Amino acid sequence: MKSEADGNEFVYSDLNGKLRSLSVYPKYNGEKADIFSCGATLFMIQMQSPPFRKAVQTDPYFKRLSSAMKQNFWKIFKNVPFTSAFRELSEKTLAKFPGHRFNLDQILGSHFLSGEELMSTESFLEEIRTRYEKVELEKTNDLG
Repeated sequence: MKSEADGNEFVYSDLNGKLRSLSVYPKYNGEKADIFSCGATLFMIQMQSPPFRKAVQTDPYFKRLSSAMKQNFWKIFKNVPFTSAFRELSEKTLAKFPGHRFNLDQILGSHFLSGEELMSTESFLEEIRTRYEKVELEKTNDLG
């Protein structure tokens, strides 16, 4: 059996001498990549902090989120209020493997988006105003 690596493909000849190839990387799934990005964005809005620095196993936050014992990840944010529905949606959109992530229908059907935990429009706008004023005050303090 003869084999050689060529870029992202591993080419080999099978026992009958026929050339075959294997992709080194899983096929890109744009929907699942977008779901991951949306999950990270939602996390930053809700928690006012990114969930991790970089989505790699060497990042201590991502490593905890990717592990079977996700409670170690959530302990990092123990002083920030969040619901179990938010936790579930975050875990399912930020899953390490694209095949383990929610699809759009699952997100839309999630407890988090069921409407019970969503803010009213007025509360949302007030939250945005408060955050904006906080950022503006910090910018003024940094410049002054």
